[in-house]
Amino acid sequence: PTENPTTDQQPQPTKPETQPPVRPNPADCWDSLEKSGIERFNVYHHRAYGIACSLYENNPNTSTTVGDPVADVFAILTRKTSSVMALADGVNWGPRSRLAARCAVRACVNHINRHLYHENTPPTTTHDIFKIMCRSFDAAQELILRKKGTMTTLCCSVVVKLRDYSGHFNQSWAVCTLSIGDSTAYVFNRTKGVFELTCVARNLNNDRDMRNVGGALGHVYGNKPDVSNLNYSIMYVKSNDIVFL
Repeated sequence: PTENPTTDQQPQPTKPETQPPVRPNPADCWDSLEKSGIERFNVYHHRAYGIACSLYENNPNTSTTVGDPVADVFAILTRKTSSVMALADGVNWGPRSRLAARCAVRACVNHINRHLYHENTPPTTTHDIFKIMCRSFDAAQELILRKKGTMTTLCCSVVVKLRDYSGHFNQSWAVCTLSIGDSTAYVFNRTKGVFELTCVARNLNNDRDMRNVGGALGHVYGNKPDVSNLNYSIMYVKSNDIVFL
């Protein structure tokens, strides 16, 4: 630094430079998946399958399906000893409902993938998995608000193979499920039938009201979600059981 040679001028006070808070870039929301080498989600595999279609009627005048675009979004991320499944159903119709569902699934799966597989200290208990899943719903809410989506349900199940006390994998699996809204998760067993993992999301009379989803992410109460029926569940399953949302 050099000194000012003039002495008749008083130094002017300067304001300290302040850096604006750094917000995460929405374009980086797939960062953990790109690091895993995942580029496309439309690749067929015999271990996982999903489809999103409309059950509404066709408009005879426009030859289009009533209620388009379809606001149902899903993602399946399967590994040898684990699987992450997420399903979102945009509340009401329209592009912003679909956008909310896409943001929810995108942020949820990305957060779980990052913290479940890429952390220096991976989770060791199902309680750790539930904490990661809970924070993934926070990430979903944040991305919906940032992208200006409306409202959506979200259901996520993480299937993991369990270890015994010696650290070796055994034949048991655990299904950890977190849900908000009326999107549901199930387990199919060949001898015992179908079990619902999200039955506590309904009201005390066990009724389903198609006009009220019970809870939702997004702009429900201003910038806050409705977590009235946010619920956790865990179920132990065996090989050849089928988990579906």
